[in-house]
Order: sequence, then C-alpha cells, then structure tokens
Amino acid sequence: RGPTFMANPLACAVAVASTQMVLAPDPHHNSQQPLWQSHVHRLERELRRNLQPAADLETVAHVRVKGAIGVLELQKPLDNHKIPQRCQELGVWL
Repeated sequence: RGPTFMANPLACAVAVASTQMVLAPDPHHNSQQPLWQSHVHRLERELRRNLQPAADLETVAHVRVKGAIGVLELQKPLDNHKIPQRCQELGVWL
C-alpha cells in the first residue's frame, strides 16, 4: 500500500506530462486557449449544425448542445428494449 500514497516518480512524470499536454495552447490560434478547448468548440459547432434539423421533427421536443454533448429530447419515451439495439446496429452511441 505504500506506493499508493507515496510520490511514485513515474506516475508523477506521467501526470505532469499529461497536464502540460492538456494545457498546451492551440498552435493554430493566436489565443492562449488550450488545444482541447478548440476541439470541443469545433465539435459543438458541428453538433449544432447536424442536430438542429431534427428540431423540425414532430417527435422531437428539444435539441440541446453543450460542448461535445448533443441531446435530442423526444416528445414520448422510447422503447428501451428495441431502440438501443437498433442504434447499436446503426453505429449510434446512446
């Protein structure tokens, strides 16, 4: 149990390198915005553009996007036995 609570040099080096990578600025933009945020903003724009047409469907109550998460809120609950299986067949992740 000692290594769990001690400063393992390899684990610390990995943690520092990971943190530096996550906080590294986006080289394609002049701002100091981290690269991961640029990716999330791009995904958010794409989700909004691609999911918004679903708002016109009568079965869809609301379309919401926050960051890299897109949500279609439906008027009625889904059949929890059929829909996940069909989505998996189509390559859709719920």
